Amino acid sequence: IADPLIAMEVLLRDPYVVAVPKRSRLARMRHVRVVDLAHEPFVTFDPGPSVVYNQIMTACYEAGFDPRIVQEGRRPETLIGLVRAGVGIALLPGAVLLRAGAGIEFKALAGPAPIAEIAIAWRRDDDSPLLARFLNAARRARAFRAEAQSSRDTQNTHRDRKP
Repeated sequence: IADPLIAMEVLLRDPYVVAVPKRSRLARMRHVRVVDLAHEPFVTFDPGPSVVYNQIMTACYEAGFDPRIVQEGRRPETLIGLVRAGVGIALLPGAVLLRAGAGIEFKALAGPAPIAEIAIAWRRDDDSPLLARFLNAARRARAFRAEAQSSRDTQNTHRDRKP
């Protein structure tokens, strides 16, 4: 935000993943790049005022293709259901991994990929104790998440090294 009266802090950087039907060719690929999605049918968010939609379109354009959008939806659950039904694939922020289920595979993207940022903004001159407590809680939650992610990454590294 380019306003000197507003402070902003990014709490989370969430890399996008591609959701694919479990039996698709993409599900069998070890590494999936955005360019690998060029000939796939896409299910995506409604274009409206959506940062996510714009990030998806930009990632595809930068990979050299216009995505073939076959269905749009407003909620991640809708898009996941459409992927599960075999309607298409979806680029989604990684937080959707919490909504995984049978019949769908989430693949990390190799190479350049969009990243969703979750941020908080507030008036710089706001010295409210409530705001201070909220910012403190948000920062603690960010630190807790980073620590948990680091622990998972360490466990995955050790698991991957086993013969």
